[in-house]
Amino acid sequence: MAVVAPCPRLLLGTGITGFTGITTADLPRAPRALPGQSAKLLDQAVLAAFVAHASSRRTRQALLERATETETLQNQSFEARDLGDKGMGAVALRKITMGEQVLMEAPILCVPGPFDIHPTLKEYDSYLRARLASCGQQEQHAFWELADVYCGEGPKTAAGILITNAIVTPHGNTIFPTASRFNHSCNPNVYGVWQGQGESLLTDMGIFHATRDIEAGEEMCISYKIELRATREQRQEELPFQCRCATCSADGEVLRKSDARRRQLGILVENLHTLVLQVDTLRPEPLKQLVQTIEGLLDEELGGSPPKKCEVFHGAFRLAMEAGFEELAADLARKAWENAVISEGPASRRTLHMRRLVDDPWSYDNEDEDDDDVEDADME
Repeated sequence: MAVVAPCPRLLLGTGITGFTGITTADLPRAPRALPGQSAKLLDQAVLAAFVAHASSRRTRQALLERATETETLQNQSFEARDLGDKGMGAVALRKITMGEQVLMEAPILCVPGPFDIHPTLKEYDSYLRARLASCGQQEQHAFWELADVYCGEGPKTAAGILITNAIVTPHGNTIFPTASRFNHSCNPNVYGVWQGQGESLLTDMGIFHATRDIEAGEEMCISYKIELRATREQRQEELPFQCRCATCSADGEVLRKSDARRRQLGILVENLHTLVLQVDTLRPEPLKQLVQTIEGLLDEELGGSPPKKCEVFHGAFRLAMEAGFEELAADLARKAWENAVISEGPASRRTLHMRRLVDDPWSYDNEDEDDDDVEDADME
């Protein structure tokens, strides 16, 4: 599939209002606010909902161009900066609040399939250069500005840049002009989702939110697709580089305790999954205590990790519904929704799905039909 990428469109920590040329038929139902959520965050969520649900490409283009013209440059919340041995990274320019949308961006390039489908790196490089030729000059320049950790002292290659910087999305290995600057951390503070209808790279966007408060000068990181409940040694085996995040740089007693907490997280989450086999004898209090223990470990070891909490609360909600614990299930559905709002915004597919469970818990019976749409939207 040839990629015809639009000029990169960035919405960095912006509040979006005053769109023109949009009819009421194009607007989704306004998302509901969490207690204390600012109007600025809701403006961002409304924009994301408009982009995802607008009925025509022309409407979506108008939304994005209008937003970019009025807000992008004056509200930038972070910048790409040279971080020494780590290379380039994203650094906050101001305090960023948990749940704030920090970036909404169209990709430069998406390449389906695994990296090793081509016999040689040279052949893969030629293939990528041909794909890049269909992009505009601005997109090509942004691509070649990205790092290549495989080139050594030699020139960069397209293959090296893609392997170094790609983020996995439903469209494949994806390069973003700005989001690809987010480095990996085993304790990330940013989470990304793929928003849109999956029809075209001209309209689908990567949207990133802060999963906890981020101070000015702090690096903003995502997690690559590795198991964060693993020990440092196990995580390093999954990564193609030596991770130097704060968690992996710890040693002695600090590292020992971190590994122990992550091992315990893995065991407890697995226990939660296996409870489905014991639903007939399950009691509400042990289930509630198990979820609270997992929640506490996520707070202590992963800074809260709203995406992981959403998964845990959602899984426990299903168990509670199967066991007939409707009061507990209602509380778990609400917590799953709240954490989805923080990590993905009120307008993502997962968040809207969790909201439906809050409004109608018995709709979980139809979840199997929706799982693919919900699960393939996240990016790491």
